[in-house]
Parts: sequence; structure tokens; C-alpha cells
Amino acid sequence: MANNILLKGCALVIDDEINPNPQSGDSQIRKIVNVLKGEGSFFIELPCIPNRTEWSSFSGVEYIILDWDLNPCNDNIDVPDGVEIIQGELKDSNKQLTKDFIKYILENYFIPIFLFSKENDGEIKRELSLDEDVKRAIDRCQIDIKDKDNFF
Repeated sequence: MANNILLKGCALVIDDEINPNPQSGDSQIRKIVNVLKGEGSFFIELPCIPNRTEWSSFSGVEYIILDWDLNPCNDNIDVPDGVEIIQGELKDSNKQLTKDFIKYILENYFIPIFLFSKENDGEIKRELSLDEDVKRAIDRCQIDIKDKDNFF
């Protein structure tokens, strides 16, 4: 991605590993962001997808880097007192939130989305392609799926 004129300006990165951990050093996404900062980008960094009411705030970003394997943020979970959350259901719910966020961006803006994942990109494409609008975005390269661990 070095020297790519398209990857300059203000970008949004959403990844639950974006905040550095002093014990384990920089995460892979932190390394990627640092390289892109050196190429002229600056970032809005979030550990999870924000509440839906905030999605319109991203109209001015040049591109989005989004972790497909996001862990849910506790502040996005509206759970009544006394209700226990099952982790698998929470992960599924968060995956749906990620898909809803992607769909919202595609419907409202023309912003390239780079999905990073440790999962098989073919599986992700199949899952996303169930929605025709998202499939078209993948076909016209508005969504690009990258392996986070093999970026460099």
C-alpha cells in the first residue's frame, strides 16, 4: 500500500486491538496504521463500531479500515438487569452490527472499506455477498478484504 495516493487524508479505523498493550507490544493493526500514517493519513481510532446514531459522523473520511473479527464493546450492549449474555450470541450479534455498518456506509457514501481479518477471505465474501448491494461493492472493489497477519 506504500505510495498509494488513494490512502491519504482522514481515515477511520475500527479494531478492538487498536489500543496498544504495553505488555505485548504493538498489535498488527497498530503497525498497519503507523505505516499509513507515514504515508500521509491520519486516523480516527475506535475499538468497536459506535452506536448507530453516530454513523453519519463519518461522511468526511477518505477510507475505512474495519476489523471483521471485532469483539463487542460493552457500551453498545443494551441488556436488561438480570439477563445473562451468551458469548456466541453476542459475537453473532456483533457480526450483524458490522454488516449493518458496512451496508449503511455503502448506502450513504462512496468510501472505500478495507476489511481486515484472520478468517478466510472467501468465507467473508460469501457471507457478505448474500446482500446484493454489498456484493456489487465487492465486485467494483469498494470493499477489499485483507489478511491482517500477512499485510507486510
